[in-house]
Amino acid sequence: MFSSLLGARAIATVTTSDVTVLLNAVRQKVSAAKADSVYRTLSALCSSAVQDDLMDRSPVRSKKHRPRRQKGHMPVLERQHARLMLLQLGGWVRDPAVLQLSLGARFGEVAGLTPPRCARHRPQGLGHR
Repeated sequence: MFSSLLGARAIATVTTSDVTVLLNAVRQKVSAAKADSVYRTLSALCSSAVQDDLMDRSPVRSKKHRPRRQKGHMPVLERQHARLMLLQLGGWVRDPAVLQLSLGARFGEVAGLTPPRCARHRPQGLGHR
């Protein structure tokens, strides 16, 4: 992959601009996770070249080149979905779920309620530990 974008050349001739061009091309073709993998591989390769005295300084700059990973879309638990979920819940989990939902919990947080994670024995009330 590197040679197809940078050409066949000595590693000592790779510049910071070359790294920028390479990573921009990679980001356009693959996912953020794959671009991050390519960045890490190139960074390790250049670090090894510096340690082996093949180049004076690595052209890879973390602040400039490290791909930013965007987190996936976080769905919001709408009121009607919360009501449907509460209708399906029963027993001990319903009270902590009502409390969690009133405090703005997401679906995964309510789904993760288990007896060991809920402080049912506390007199102050029910809550997530």
